[in-house]
Amino acid sequence: MSSNEMLVGNEMSEEEKGWMSALEEAAKAEGVSWDSRFFLASVAIVTKGDVKKGLLRLRNWKKVCEQYDFKNVGEKHGTQWIKDHANSLVFSVGQDKNGCNGYGVNLGSFLPSVLKTDYEMQCYLRAVADNMRHNTPTLAHVRRGSFFFVELKGYGWRNFSMTLDKKVTSVYQDAYPIKVKKILIVNPPALSLFVAIKEICKVFVKKKTIDRVAPVSPEGLSQYFEHDQIPAYLGGGYAQDFWQKRDENLKIHRASVAEMESGSGPRAATVSM
Repeated sequence: MSSNEMLVGNEMSEEEKGWMSALEEAAKAEGVSWDSRFFLASVAIVTKGDVKKGLLRLRNWKKVCEQYDFKNVGEKHGTQWIKDHANSLVFSVGQDKNGCNGYGVNLGSFLPSVLKTDYEMQCYLRAVADNMRHNTPTLAHVRRGSFFFVELKGYGWRNFSMTLDKKVTSVYQDAYPIKVKKILIVNPPALSLFVAIKEICKVFVKKKTIDRVAPVSPEGLSQYFEHDQIPAYLGGGYAQDFWQKRDENLKIHRASVAEMESGSGPRAATVSM
């Protein structure tokens, strides 16, 4: 392996292979499609072999892709819209102490009112979907789980949209195969506002996800991250550009998909970086 290549771990246990096989058989029997064998394996792992839950995710993901026209609104469209209209919304965060991937969103800097057309909403949600791929570039990452790092400094009612939050939730909740381990809220707003929004979100966000929301002070981040994985603006040592890291992880994700589609089965693949 040359110095500009890296290993991608997509090995599966025999139990996980059995989960995937059972889900594939059930999906074929019911005429339910899937994006790729990597996607199918990810669903099997996230649902721990529960075929009923797996079929639900496959159906919901297909619904999301059709509703927001992901076939025509691709990765480049979503990425460019965010860069042009909301570049300060996203930022990079290192891995947590459990080796989970995640990324940061600065919701205090974003006004949902900028999403004026259906196309803009499609681009925004496409970017969200690709950020899920950024979090899960290999089956090892899928298995380990992910986190969301939410910066709420300056956040107010003008930054909240129940409609938008419901749409974002539809992308990852019982749809895209991702295990959300925790949602860290940094610099939360006034307690009354935080509690009110949390109560509203309980209408469409599952209790187990709500229970994983954890307000944390900048000083308390050391509970979850090593110093060199905490964003520099919060006093840590992590300063990698978000788009660079995202591009790297999406490249690994594409390699994972290609490797499993090749028929060689889940194993370690090499990716030229």
